[in-house]
Amino acid sequence: MRYGLHCWIIALAIAAMADAASASSFVLDFGNTQVPTLDDGPGSKADYGIVANDGVNDIYARLTALNDFTSSNGNSNGSVSGDLRVNLVRGSTAQLRLDLFLDAGYSVPYSNANSFTWTLVFFDVDGISNTLGGYGPDANEFNYYDEVLLYTPGTAVFSGDTALQQTATPEGLLVNAEGQASVAGQDGITTLSAEQQRYAFAYVLTDIASVRFDYTVQDVDFSGTARQRNLLVDGGSLEITEDPEEVDVHAVPLPAGAPLLAAGLALLGLIRRRRG
Repeated sequence: MRYGLHCWIIALAIAAMADAASASSFVLDFGNTQVPTLDDGPGSKADYGIVANDGVNDIYARLTALNDFTSSNGNSNGSVSGDLRVNLVRGSTAQLRLDLFLDAGYSVPYSNANSFTWTLVFFDVDGISNTLGGYGPDANEFNYYDEVLLYTPGTAVFSGDTALQQTATPEGLLVNAEGQASVAGQDGITTLSAEQQRYAFAYVLTDIASVRFDYTVQDVDFSGTARQRNLLVDGGSLEITEDPEEVDVHAVPLPAGAPLLAAGLALLGLIRRRRG
């Protein structure tokens, strides 16, 4: 009996090691590209070509704009130093989807016979607050911050002393740097200092070849000028090493009856306004 139990335990251990060995992970390199047409409207694309190899297949990446957004410097759209980059006028939102493919025609979605994992690292997610070392010659330089909304189920990893706020929403995980100062990184970086990790987070995806996220620059003192910010996303070469803490990324459904309650309150308000 004991012999049989030992054999069963050994078999489980071997199977677990085989699964671990068969799991695939890869780091994406988005190169250096300029795609000034990315902000031309919904469906506009940035094609990065081969960004990784899983040991068997080359992997291609494409970024697609899902809405009409405006860049102040279109040539900043694309990538820099291996990192994905999107330029955005402050006070607006870019809705984006990143897809992985198996072919140069971007027609065959990436798949793998084994489980696979890849990571995006959003860095330089910061802002400028006039109470935290704001800068610039005029008031328009003050009070803006970056915001990222993650839709696709996965795991977000933050440093233990992160400066970023995290809020679970019906759409996914909302991350922002409201009230925070700035940190270097607009031209791409190769390592994250302890301070830069406070304004960065990793987004780990498993067995998913398509990921959706929004980038918003909230501008408290927006004056209508075309001032800009850049979204920067590393393909997994950067790491969160300062007391990393994991947060699940998933949509949080509204409580049962909440939509009906909201509709009822809106109708009640309309009736009251008409009576008034």
